Amino acid sequence: RMLADYITAVLASALNPESVRDQFNKSSAALNEMIWKYRIIPLERFVLCMLMRNASGNDAHVQITFLNILLTNTRELKERVNAFLQEGINPEHWKHEEWFQKNSNFHKAYPDYVYFEGVQGSNPIASTQKTYLPTYFGKFSN
Repeated sequence: RMLADYITAVLASALNPESVRDQFNKSSAALNEMIWKYRIIPLERFVLCMLMRNASGNDAHVQITFLNILLTNTRELKERVNAFLQEGINPEHWKHEEWFQKNSNFHKAYPDYVYFEGVQGSNPIASTQKTYLPTYFGKFSN
């Protein structure tokens, strides 16, 4: 929540259009690295946090504009969506015979890390002691 408030405050306090554009670009680049490269913040939690914040006036406009830029200009998100669509998973997945295999293939290609496993995976010194169930077992129970 503090990161969402900070980003909103920084972007809302920019005075001229050039500094606003510069702040939007810097903030979205830094946040993209935190989400996709280092896997510190899950994308869905950040989006929900930004959308559920109690903001009014200019702050609400800044939050929606920032989320629009973050979601539409992110190469990693586009790659994941395209890969999911190419798997050909039927929206009524319970009727699909090979749904589990296709879903498993997608999660092998694009794993979801939890509890800073992404940071630990990039650090050779830190080792993960716990084994977690794949995230598709708990997406709706969190």
